[in-house]
Amino acid sequence: MTKPKSKKFDEWEIEEALRTITRAEEIKQDKALMGALKPHFKKRKDAVNSAAEILYGKGKVK
Repeated sequence: MTKPKSKKFDEWEIEEALRTITRAEEIKQDKALMGALKPHFKKRKDAVNSAAEILYGKGKVK
């Protein structure tokens, strides 16, 4: 059995991923911002559930 080749990431991809993770943690710690985002989470969840139902049937995103 052959070992699958691991994907090589360039420096830009790594730096951008680190920035994204760092920013996500900063957002999670900001209670005011998280409160402002809460209504948008519901809209996003509802849209994903609707798309999932169209594509896969009655499955719901929790």
